Amino acid sequence: MTVVDVGCGTGFMTRLLAKGMKDQGRVIGVDVDEELLDAARQFSKEEKHRSVEYKEGDAYGLPFPDELSDLTVCHMLLRWLVDPLRAVREMSRITKIGGTVAAIDTDAMISYDPNNSRLNELDEKFNEAIVRGTKSDGYDKQIARKLPTVLKRAGLKRIRASGYVSLDMPSDPRIEREEMQKRLRDSLKVANNSEERRERDLRYALAGGMSKREYKEQPHFDWRD
Repeated sequence: MTVVDVGCGTGFMTRLLAKGMKDQGRVIGVDVDEELLDAARQFSKEEKHRSVEYKEGDAYGLPFPDELSDLTVCHMLLRWLVDPLRAVREMSRITKIGGTVAAIDTDAMISYDPNNSRLNELDEKFNEAIVRGTKSDGYDKQIARKLPTVLKRAGLKRIRASGYVSLDMPSDPRIEREEMQKRLRDSLKVANNSEERRERDLRYALAGGMSKREYKEQPHFDWRD
């Protein structure tokens, strides 16, 4: 079996695929950034994957002949592309008849507190602003919900979509509200603890029409205090 991971970066998904295949067959990671590929090669060497190789290449023009792979996958790639449809068509080109093209990506986060209408209002405004603001960097925050349409327009058949939701419910009767809030705050603190990320989110929010005062009013988006 031959598998191609498009936009592999440092090879996180590439190595998972190789591990799942138990190093049977061939897994090829492709990326435009040679520096990331060097890191991917080193990680694969350290993990002793015998079936993995990496090639420099562009998602719009993959360096492979037609019908090479049994499975062609991209992980967190299409959100960054100006023309995701073109990339999926290229992925389809290198996939064998009867093979599989798979795209994995995320969608916007939604927060809702039944006891805090102001926080809900700010969160809704933040998400709308982020969607608009990220477009300035060519980043589609809502790409996941569009994937079935993109795959269909690329000419693929038998399309199947699977969604996975990470859900925390403060109203869960098995968990004390204070404990759930602490758990949520701790998880967000890990996810949002970098200065770079905070500044980036603020820039996106401002570009999308949210005021700095409104952004700062959301306690779970800034952990410097």
